Amino acid sequence: MEQTLDLRMDDLEAQFRQVETLEEQQLELHLKHEELENCSQRNNIRIQGIPKGMEDPDIMSFVVNQLHIIRGDPDPSLPILDRAHRVAGSPRRRDLPPDILTRVHFFIKKKDILQASRKKPVPDGATSLPLGILDVRAPCPFWSIVSPCSTSKRARNRQTHEAKLDIIQHLKNLKASPVPSADSAAST
Repeated sequence: MEQTLDLRMDDLEAQFRQVETLEEQQLELHLKHEELENCSQRNNIRIQGIPKGMEDPDIMSFVVNQLHIIRGDPDPSLPILDRAHRVAGSPRRRDLPPDILTRVHFFIKKKDILQASRKKPVPDGATSLPLGILDVRAPCPFWSIVSPCSTSKRARNRQTHEAKLDIIQHLKNLKASPVPSADSAAST
């Protein structure tokens, strides 16, 4: 009886070790998958607020021309995009036009586009100026594409960071407030 109990305990411990190993491997594979997903989307930009029909007949040439205007390129014949297309509209945003998804040929050009789009002057009365077209949804209608898993990680990290800042501020407030002395506490 004691031998069977020892055998069962040994089997159970071996299974626990195997589960721990599998969990470690699963986490490692998950992180690798997330990295691959982010790398494959690294050069993508999502452009919001372009009304349907503005890009006819060719969305690619329309976006390329507008991006050259945004960046102020002296030579618009240089290749800038690999592809551009509309994505399916969101059921939550039926009143807004579908976004345009583009893949920029070089990552450095993507960074230039994002920086230039944020520095573009906004005319009086407008909220933003994406591609020369008014977009009331966001100050910058250009978005870098990141995997949903990375987005949720960033949100968790942001919440953790904000909580740390709250704690630091609370400690500073405690330090700044006068602490009653032992004599005044004893006299009351």
